[in-house]
This record gives sequence, structure tokens and C-alpha cells, in this order.
Amino acid sequence: ASYSYEISLLNQTSLPAGGSTTFTVRPRTGLPANAYNGVVELWGSGESAKVNVQFAVTRPAGPSTFSDVAAGSTFASDIAYVSQKGLMSGVGEGRFNPQSPVTRGQLVTILYRLEGSPAASLSRFRDVVEGQYYSSAVAWAVERGIVSGTAEGAFSPQSPVSRSQLAAFLYRLAAPEEAEEPSLAGYRDEDQVPAYARRPLAWVLENRLFAGMVADIIHPELPVSRGQLAQTLVA
Repeated sequence: ASYSYEISLLNQTSLPAGGSTTFTVRPRTGLPANAYNGVVELWGSGESAKVNVQFAVTRPAGPSTFSDVAAGSTFASDIAYVSQKGLMSGVGEGRFNPQSPVTRGQLVTILYRLEGSPAASLSRFRDVVEGQYYSSAVAWAVERGIVSGTAEGAFSPQSPVSRSQLAAFLYRLAAPEEAEEPSLAGYRDEDQVPAYARRPLAWVLENRLFAGMVADIIHPELPVSRGQLAQTLVA
């Protein structure tokens, strides 16, 4: 896996002696102009091989379908990628609104798409009725144990998502196996992180999923923008 290029599956995974298989490496849409390189490693039956990947982007391909996302601007390549993959779409009238906060309904819908939009029943939250764009996503997220309600049987789909909430959603989706308790030591506001988010935030920060969002201050309750979420999904 790589931020800068996509690797296809092998066209066959079992080979006779002297046989061959192929795969493709394709630069991702929306990369900024730059030189890129990496290594693809293949292995099996005790044998391995490495392929060096090198390419240059001379003209950045910005998401031209969004009038408020200029090529080369912050999050441009990330927005191009998530929109190409169908994870995030515009908000109407050709706009993406990269600085607007992500809502709880939007986030669970994006994670639902990321998992292939599996079948789901209807949730029992009083503010999530059938037929909304997030209805199936909310039901799926509840079944997976990714989300819970906010208060008094509500889900609050229009409420903005904080950094703590995003970390918790991603952590529960990944369900990582951790050998030891991750630490938030070194962050100046670690004492402001709510208890439920301490382990998730430590995990996302350790895995650099919040790269560009967090330096030495986490701001755990700060809303996450749509552009920041696009960057996190690509990371």
C-alpha cells in the first residue's frame, strides 16, 4: 500500500514452474507536482522480489469538479482521491466545502462506503428515520459497535464530529490488537482528552492518521473539517 500509487491484485496467485503473473502500478489521482518513488515487494513460498517504482507528476490534477477546491490547494489531492473512490461527494452546486465540519451522519456514511456498504437493518434512534442518506450507515455502525447514541435515544446525525469522536470511530472500525497501552505523553493537552478517546487518539496519532492536524496539541474537542477527514482517509 502507498499514498502515492495504487497496486492492483495479481492476475493469478498460483504459478507453475516458469509461469508468470502481472500486476499494475498506477499513480493516484490528484497528486501534487513532485517526484515519487517507492518499493513494491512480492513474496511467496520462501521467495521474494522487489520492484522499484519511480515517476514524476509535472502537472497536478486537481478535482476540477469542485469549484471551491483549486488544484494544488490544501487537501486538493486528498479530496480528488476520496471523491474518485466514491467515499466522499460534494455538497451540491459543484462545491465540496473543505472547511465545513463533518457531521456524524456524514462520517458513518463514509465509513459505511469504505466497508463496501453491507446490508443493514434500520436503527432505533428517534432522529434517524428510514430513507435518509445515512439511515443504513447508522444501523450498520451500531451493529459493528462503532457508534452509540448521544443522549435519550438520539444519534444526532447533524452534529459535528470532534477529533476525539473521529479517533474513536476509526479505532473501533479497525479493532487493532495492541500489546500495551498506547501513550499520549508529550501532548500539552493530554489531560483534556476524554476517557473514552484516550486509547483511540493514541492509536491514530501513533499511526499518523491525523498527520497535519496535530503537532504537540491535540485539541480533542475541535470539530474535524471535511478536508481534514479526506486527508485522514488517504493516510
